[in-house]
Amino acid sequence: MKVAEAPFKRLRFEYDPGPRESVIGALAAACREHRLPRIATALEGGGVHVARIGLIQCAPTDMLDRIARVIRTEPANLHTIAFTWSDRRDRIVLGDLVAPRSAFDLERRRISPVSLRKGPYHRSDWLNLLLPYCPESLELLVDACPDCGPLGWRWTRGLDACEGCGKQIAPSKAPPLPLYAADDYRLFADLMSRDPDAGAKAVEQLPSVIQSFSRTALVGVALRAGIVATSG
Repeated sequence: MKVAEAPFKRLRFEYDPGPRESVIGALAAACREHRLPRIATALEGGGVHVARIGLIQCAPTDMLDRIARVIRTEPANLHTIAFTWSDRRDRIVLGDLVAPRSAFDLERRRISPVSLRKGPYHRSDWLNLLLPYCPESLELLVDACPDCGPLGWRWTRGLDACEGCGKQIAPSKAPPLPLYAADDYRLFADLMSRDPDAGAKAVEQLPSVIQSFSRTALVGVALRAGIVATSG
């Protein structure tokens, strides 16, 4: 990723992302509203050049500031939903949570068609490979068009559409997460959320004796417990 000095081009209307929205999803939605066919066009207008579009989820501060200017939102609105790279190559940082880098896919677009019908924005939870189901709808996330293959972030035909054929992605045919597992699943999703308020509320729901531990430690214990529970 690099920043280049060039005449600055901003989108005509402002786009303010929500607290649980992904950076790449916000940019894709803003481009869609302005009928720009390529996400890269908006980035280039701000002097931002990236080889893999989805990596702007972890863009450095100066690059996020440029993207915020392009979509006419306050820089803080992007800083609070962006991830950052850790000093360790195998880790990624979500606010006060340090998580395994391998747990996140920043290049393949994973969506819940059911949730998009209720709220047309890309949730940052969907970047988390440890969450195969949407925490809201409990739908198994969809990451491919049955005709064209994997969904990506290159073209702006809509968050719920295939980049290739343009067809709307149908809801998953797989069974949703069983209701008996919904509460624990949503608690874990909130524990790993980029939204600090959601993370704090998740910690408050845990037993008081472990609430003093960091979210990083709590997620680590949960992951190890999951490995033990499924290994035998």
